[in-house]
Amino acid sequence: MFVRPEKKKVPILMYHSISEHATPNYVPFTVSPAVFAEHMAYLHRHEYTPITVSMFASMLTQGSYELPQRPIILTFDDGYAPSLTLADQTLYSQPISSGLLQAVDCVVIVTDHGYYDVPWIVREARYIVDTRNVTKGCINKKILSI
Repeated sequence: MFVRPEKKKVPILMYHSISEHATPNYVPFTVSPAVFAEHMAYLHRHEYTPITVSMFASMLTQGSYELPQRPIILTFDDGYAPSLTLADQTLYSQPISSGLLQAVDCVVIVTDHGYYDVPWIVREARYIVDTRNVTKGCINKKILSI
């Protein structure tokens, strides 16, 4: 079953590094392959369907696609994870931009990067789920800290 984008929320999971051997400086930005596999298994069990940012933007601006029942966008937004191959599909890193943040319904923060401009992300994103308390200095109703 497919639905129109204006009636669905699209969560986004942002990853930075997937590795077993992160240096101490990069541990906060890294998830292990096993944890990443758990995340993917959860999405599969709960029947999420990955879509690309480009597909979602096209849905919003041109109505050229319909969203799956439970869409999700996965991003790898910096050089720590330039690409990831799952089965026969390769996912590539995308830089964080205003366009990316505005194209998705929800940004889920799963790592703590001190070099990101968090107030800028808060201004640009529609909704934020903060799992690392990086938005602690930002007061905004669109932030859910867990």
